[in-house]
Amino acid sequence: MARREAGLIRPPAPGATIPLSLLLAAVVADDILPGAGLTLGPAVLGLTDVILAALLLTGLGRLLRRPRPVTGSVLALLLGVAALLSLLRGIGVHSTAEALAEARPWLAFLSATLFFSSLAPNPRSWDRLARVWLVAAGVLVFLLAVRGTAKPAAALLLVQAFFIALPCWRQDPAPVLRWAAPVPLAAVVVLGEPIAGLALLAGLAVTAARNRGLARRMVPLVVGAAALAAVLTLAVPDGPAAGLVRHGAHVPVAARAEGWRSLLATEGPQGFADTLLGSPFGGGFQREVSGTMVTVSPHSMVLEAALRLGMVGLGLLAACWILVVARLRRVAAGAGLLTAPTLLVLVVVQVGAALTATLGPEQGVVLGLALASSAEVPLGSPPPASSVLRVAPGTPPG
Repeated sequence: MARREAGLIRPPAPGATIPLSLLLAAVVADDILPGAGLTLGPAVLGLTDVILAALLLTGLGRLLRRPRPVTGSVLALLLGVAALLSLLRGIGVHSTAEALAEARPWLAFLSATLFFSSLAPNPRSWDRLARVWLVAAGVLVFLLAVRGTAKPAAALLLVQAFFIALPCWRQDPAPVLRWAAPVPLAAVVVLGEPIAGLALLAGLAVTAARNRGLARRMVPLVVGAAALAAVLTLAVPDGPAAGLVRHGAHVPVAARAEGWRSLLATEGPQGFADTLLGSPFGGGFQREVSGTMVTVSPHSMVLEAALRLGMVGLGLLAACWILVVARLRRVAAGAGLLTAPTLLVLVVVQVGAALTATLGPEQGVVLGLALASSAEVPLGSPPPASSVLRVAPGTPPG
């Protein structure tokens, strides 16, 4: 039998549901009241920052107590060290406020990743986490119905909620779960965020390639979503649904690509050190787009990694994704909401979004859970007969 990585044969870590609930509640609250928080010197301390700081310390404590390191957690930890070094360098070169503002999304993403990668896979706990995610998606759907718009991060969360609920479509004994998948899917279509649309297509492609039975069952959903997008786009050409087809009020992909080329030309690596380690946080993202000078984030986690963390940081981020995909694709599907194949699709969706968006802490949750789940699957092993996420027959979901 292949040796399992140390530190996972132990009782499941308690308290994962509460941190995820608080974190997603803070994400939803930030969607309602962006930027709210307590001003402390050069920084604004929000509820999400407090929660993430607690998760970071807890996750680090668990990782340090392990007798031997786990590959995925070590990669995430090294990526966190790279981000911290870039922040400290930025504070020395630029102002503290500028460095913190640029580093904040990375610190949030990596804090969540480290905490959830330190958990022990447990089917009941994983099911509870998936249900919390679906509840948060329901709240976002309600807010979308009331306000008619949402942030790209919320749209990506809805896409992932759809793939969590998809295996239950018309089959789960619980009516709520059996009919849960169409709700976030319809919300994503109505919202019309291009990034979410591209991530949705990537997830559908992976699902269809890996599970033909589920692919056949999801055909009515895909056809209905396409019909809804077409109807709304024709009925409301300038409305939210126009974004999925015509990008509406969103920044067109071509304009973003132009900005990225300009950013690489003006703010790209200036030498070997910048290429290897990146330029420190706080330098800004000045670039010219269609004759206008732009300073906001390039909205690409991959590009930011290359600029701020260098090839080292970009390589570590890519290694986390590659490790998860290489291992989870070898795990057989099991019962429950958050199975290994579902996590694999969620990570693929995340990678697709990272090319054209900045990932939030909720995406750190996805990567962390995927790293934790993949730690029991040695590279090069054949698909096991059972998954660590499989629920024993007759066991009700947690």
